[in-house]
Amino acid sequence: MADLTTVESVKQFMGRVDNVDDSLLESMVAAYSQWVCSVTGRNFAVQTYDIVRSGRGGPVLMLPQWPIQSVQLVEVDGQALPAAPAYGSYGYRFDNQQIILSGGAVFTIGNSNVRIQFTAGYPQIPADIAQAVNELVTLRFRMRDKIEWVSKSLASETVTLNQRDMPATVATVLRQYRAAPARRHRWRHDVASRGPDRVLGRRHRAGRDGLPAGMADRGGRAPCFPGLRVGLLP
Repeated sequence: MADLTTVESVKQFMGRVDNVDDSLLESMVAAYSQWVCSVTGRNFAVQTYDIVRSGRGGPVLMLPQWPIQSVQLVEVDGQALPAAPAYGSYGYRFDNQQIILSGGAVFTIGNSNVRIQFTAGYPQIPADIAQAVNELVTLRFRMRDKIEWVSKSLASETVTLNQRDMPATVATVLRQYRAAPARRHRWRHDVASRGPDRVLGRRHRAGRDGLPAGMADRGGRAPCFPGLRVGLLP
C-alpha cells in the first residue's frame, strides 16, 4: 500500500529541518497511512480490482472504490456486457463511482452473479487526505512520551492532554471519504405472488377490514393506533 504523505511533508508541517527522527517518522507515516485506509474503507492510490457482487434487479451498481478510472469487465449471470457506444444504447457506462446499465440491461437478482473488473483511485493523493495524515503523525509524535498520563503538574501549572483518537479536523476529512458499507442482498421469494394469508402466516390471518385477526373491535371497526399503518408486511 502506498503511503498517503511523505516524511518531508510531515517535517514541513512540524517545522523541522533535522534528520534525527526520520526513521521513526517514516514508520509512523506508513502506519497512519494504513490506518486512514482502514478507517475509511478506501484505497486512495490507483489500483485494479476484480470484485463479485449480488445483483438487486436494477441498472445501477455502486462500486466500493472510487474515482473509477476505467472498467475492464462487466459480467452478469456469466454474460459479458459491452461498453455502451452511446447514451441509452445497450451495454454499460460508468461515472465517478458507479456502473450504469442501459438499453434494457439490468443487474438481475441473484447471489454473487455479478463480476466487475475495474481500475479506481487517485493519480495524486488528495491534499486534504495527505494533510490529515500529517496531523495524525505530528500529534502522535509529540505525544509519544506522554502515553501513560492524562495530566501532569509542571512547575506551577497543570497540563491536561486531549484524549481524542484524532483531531476534529481530521475526523471531518475522513468522514467525507468514508466508503458506504456494502448492502447485503437478502434472498427471499417474491411475496407479491403470495396471498396475504401466506405472507402474514396462519396465526395472523386477515380479519374484517383487512386487519389481522384480533385487531378489529367487536363492531368490526379498525382500532385507532396513532402513527400505525396497517397493511401487508414489507
